[in-house]
Amino acid sequence: MCAATTDVTQNANRTNQGRGSITDADVAAVLRPFVRATRPLLGALSDADPFGLQARARLTALRAHATQVAMWEGAEVAFAMSNGVAQPLLDVEEFALLAGEPDGPDAVDLFAGVA
Repeated sequence: MCAATTDVTQNANRTNQGRGSITDADVAAVLRPFVRATRPLLGALSDADPFGLQARARLTALRAHATQVAMWEGAEVAFAMSNGVAQPLLDVEEFALLAGEPDGPDAVDLFAGVA
């Protein structure tokens, strides 16, 4: 049994008072220190995307909507929505908040709700 599993089990035994099940709260309590400790590294990897996972995920999502999106794949990848205007698939996605203010500095943090 790995150390994390042992920690979750021990935490569950302390907090569940004999119920025998491990709750989401038990798992979150064990993972919280790990997430806090690795947040800078995970954030940097997420921003850098060294394996191109974000681009692959976007391509997969676009391909899944083939009836709504036209795609051109070659040396460069482009797509067009229903307006027929071709756009390159860029390495960086930009989003705009439509209403209200960002909810603090963690509003752009991928792991804000985990820790």
